[in-house]
Amino acid sequence: MFSVPGLRNIRQAMPFLVRFLLVFATVSAGLSLYMRARTPPPDMIVLTPKLAHYTAHADQYDTVFIGTSRTLYHIVPERVERGATEAGCPAFNVFNMGIHGLNGSEQDWLVAQVLAAGGDHLKNIILEDPLPDARKPGQVMTTRTRYFHGPSDYRPILESVWSFPEILPKRLFRTGIFAYGVLYDLSGIGRVSEALFPGPDPAEPSFMKLSEDGFEALDEVTSDDIEARRQDFLDRADEFADRVAVFDAGASVPNLEARVAYLHERLTALRAHGLTVALYVSPDVMELDRTPLVGIR
Repeated sequence: MFSVPGLRNIRQAMPFLVRFLLVFATVSAGLSLYMRARTPPPDMIVLTPKLAHYTAHADQYDTVFIGTSRTLYHIVPERVERGATEAGCPAFNVFNMGIHGLNGSEQDWLVAQVLAAGGDHLKNIILEDPLPDARKPGQVMTTRTRYFHGPSDYRPILESVWSFPEILPKRLFRTGIFAYGVLYDLSGIGRVSEALFPGPDPAEPSFMKLSEDGFEALDEVTSDDIEARRQDFLDRADEFADRVAVFDAGASVPNLEARVAYLHERLTALRAHGLTVALYVSPDVMELDRTPLVGIR
């Protein structure tokens, strides 16, 4: 009978290899989860100082906007308060909780922090539709992303991925990136390497000028990326009217109903806390592909 040289040895070694891999996976995952539990939250640009400021002064605010950098740069608390007064609405005290790159699981976590800190002082929460989850392997290996990749985050991450208004292949791809991030985190590679080979002393905690209740004027914190986006807005300003007309005609967006259900579930949960809630849609050309229709539905 024909046989491949060494095949018998490989077959004999397979059970031992499988056992080794199972033991390795169990030990590494356990070690990673243990180190996760003992590691304090990392300092995250914008998010950490904003949340710390809000927590320390929560009794000063009854209204919080929670969203991405679009919220950070578009919502001026003083203007919102003035507009509400001019419209005959009750006086608001607004805090801008706009965070760069805020995705779904991060927003869920941040909402919970705001609820806990705000207590009875909190009356209104306005949410922005959060950004999609990572689409590149390197994006799930950052300190911030790993912090939001624990077992308690798996469900909200997948809910966000599978509710996002994208075609099926894109959602499958993002699911694969999520799985890669989970495996990387549970392997403990990043945590063990940081423990064995510590880098230079950590930088000073990030700082923000919070005199305007969380808002930062673009002309004070501008960058090449912001300038490029500003120019893109100016170059394409006329597209707003054309795109809104398309939406009014009933444009089709893939998986839109799932996103509507995703946001509705979160808004309903906030109402159960006795809060007045709303969905904020940023006037941004790039976001006009989906969020207005989400709001309309």
